[in-house]
Amino acid sequence: MHPPVRLPQILGCLAVLGLGAPASAAPMGKVAIIIDGPSDLANRSVASLATEVETLLSDRTRELSFPRTATHVGDHTLARAGALLDEVLSDRTIDMVVGVGYFIGIAVGERQNLSKPVFLPFAEPEVQGLPKNGQVSGRKNLHYLGGLLNLEVELRRFRDVIDKKQSVYLVDELIANSRPKAIQEILDQEGSEAMKVELVPAGDSAAKILAAIPETTEAVFIGSLLRLPFSEVPILIEGLNQRGLPSYASQGRSWVEQGAFVSLVPEDEVQRRLRRVALYMDDVADGARPSQLSIVFEPRTELVINMRTARRIRVWPSFQLLTEAVLLDDDPEDRGEQLSIQLAVELALAENRDLAAVRKESAIAGADYKQSWSRFLPTASASGDATWIDPDTAAPFLQAERSINGALTVNQLLFEPTAVAAIGSADANRRAAVEVVRTSVLDTVQSAATAYLSVLRARTTEKINRDNLQRVRANLSLAEIRVDIGSSGREDVFRWQSELADSRVEVISASAQRNQAEIDLNRVLNRSLESAFTTVEPTQPESGFMITDAVEAFIDNPFSFRVFRDFMSEEAQRNSPEVQELEERIESLRATLRGLKQRLFLPEAFLTGLFTHVLARDGEASEPFDGGDGLPRQVDTVWEVALNLQWTFFDYTRFPEIKSTAESLEQLEKELAAATQSIEAGVRQALHQAGASRASVGLRRDAAQAAEANFSLVTDKYRQGEVDIITLLDAQNQALTANLAAANAVYDFLVDFVSVERAAGGFVFLESDDGKAAFEARLQSFATEYQE
Repeated sequence: MHPPVRLPQILGCLAVLGLGAPASAAPMGKVAIIIDGPSDLANRSVASLATEVETLLSDRTRELSFPRTATHVGDHTLARAGALLDEVLSDRTIDMVVGVGYFIGIAVGERQNLSKPVFLPFAEPEVQGLPKNGQVSGRKNLHYLGGLLNLEVELRRFRDVIDKKQSVYLVDELIANSRPKAIQEILDQEGSEAMKVELVPAGDSAAKILAAIPETTEAVFIGSLLRLPFSEVPILIEGLNQRGLPSYASQGRSWVEQGAFVSLVPEDEVQRRLRRVALYMDDVADGARPSQLSIVFEPRTELVINMRTARRIRVWPSFQLLTEAVLLDDDPEDRGEQLSIQLAVELALAENRDLAAVRKESAIAGADYKQSWSRFLPTASASGDATWIDPDTAAPFLQAERSINGALTVNQLLFEPTAVAAIGSADANRRAAVEVVRTSVLDTVQSAATAYLSVLRARTTEKINRDNLQRVRANLSLAEIRVDIGSSGREDVFRWQSELADSRVEVISASAQRNQAEIDLNRVLNRSLESAFTTVEPTQPESGFMITDAVEAFIDNPFSFRVFRDFMSEEAQRNSPEVQELEERIESLRATLRGLKQRLFLPEAFLTGLFTHVLARDGEASEPFDGGDGLPRQVDTVWEVALNLQWTFFDYTRFPEIKSTAESLEQLEKELAAATQSIEAGVRQALHQAGASRASVGLRRDAAQAAEANFSLVTDKYRQGEVDIITLLDAQNQALTANLAAANAVYDFLVDFVSVERAAGGFVFLESDDGKAAFEARLQSFATEYQE
């Protein structure tokens, strides 16, 4: 069984510095930096190291000679690395040595006696033959940092994310040729029947590497390419993407940002190592022994996926992986427009289907009101007939044998008690319908604001759970390191693996809840249910909530809070559309009841007009008859106008109708009294709830900060072996719970204040600047009168 092969991202580089030395301290001296051979990555690492040192020494007075480029460059062979190491160890002008490279590490491991401090920022003791005594090297003048992500771990992740049958492992041919059997054995061990991984030695150019990849390849694991120039990296990635090959980049997130598909290595991993070694070098300059400094370094993992590449090569990570990964280029267009809480409210008022349906009630009530007037508009009807009678019965002044007649009738209602009452009732119903719409508007505003805040809550909960998942991964790595150095058993690893599974479940659940919240908001806004959008955390100016400075002053102490509750109670009674709707419904019933009672003793009055005309006559008795001998003259046109009064002096069915209407009126009046009380109670209760949730925001935040500080402290103690895994688990769970509670406290308060505004019957969202100023003026006036 061969030792694990680590990612020789040995291109890091390390730094030096004097920490807190007195102004009179001796200079730290000259530092030599040895690298395996020419490499853009190594050169950048050395420059980054120099920058780190300059930053750390910005307020120091100790002098040092620290180069910005490597002082000794090998030829990527072990022999040359050993020769350079011997050279700097024998050079009396050099006080410290920093070694970066696979072969440099092996050369250091072969030397039992080091004449001066040697630091290896990127090391794998098993592979490079470096000594290890618990958590320190134990060899005089030697310090190195282990904890590189090993090939086994990354291969497992590669298989989880990509899962293709024919895959290759690209690694610089110098490394591959140094131990090909050992590497291939690990590839075979970590592969499976579903995924075979073949070792492919890589050259020093993108063209050579792409040419070496077999045509049957379905996925590529990019290992350490020590000699590949930076200018060749985009060419290599583009070539892989053109072939539709998903790639895993062991070099880290920077490669994913350039188009590689996925990586586990965080962006700041190199910087963390540089800072750690710089501090240790400073300790050595102050007298510490390198052999007794900790060699433990906990690698952090961060799954990063380039979604633009995923779409291009048409390889999609599972939902499970997407829930825990950082997604780059996640198609900003697909995420949709930026949606603030005010815009969400405006869209809901314009597009919400429930509100649109309720608005039709107002239109219907308006039509009913117009219809109530229609009984007092004249009605006109026309009729005609063609008649053919027995010639023997025809008479000149009565009817001819054959005739065609036309008639026009006009009716006009002048007075009818229930018709008059119906107009008043319909008018009141029309006003009541307006209040129904206003109620629906307020409900829609509340629904939109609450749904928006629910999305923010769900997204925050998902982020907190994702962060916790990363912590679990970090603690799993720490537990594995503790096992390697013998400070704990495998049971810690198994426990963290169990926690990892549970944390992933929580992330998946939080992601599902976020998706559900987004769908609900889209429904309220009448958008496509799966439309994507970006959100904005509401601040006071953005949210438009009634939490102004003037309001803040009234909810800061019990007395002024009582004044504010009384004021808001009056505002609620004044603004409540539910109260005003009931008042209009009562007025409608009163008008109806008044008409029913008047019908008992007041008659109906209507006017009727009739106009008839004989259009044609024929046959017997069709000749005009002029009268004579006292007989009437025959005429073709006749009209008449009649005023009609009608009074039904007894109809028993009217009395039960009056009784029923009176009972309904009394019922509505009682409902109004109950609604008034309920609205007052609602606004007071909502204010108490908002006051409590507001107070909890600061307390929950303090608790979260304390839990975070405790978790950091316990993590350090666990790292040093001073506490067990149970203590760390408790601290982590407490931090998770406290962070979730702190986030929920904020959104609870905002949701509660939305409820306050709804209970008060008005939202600042809907108010103009003048309306907001008028609200504050009424509040100040009320407070002044209250104190008097």
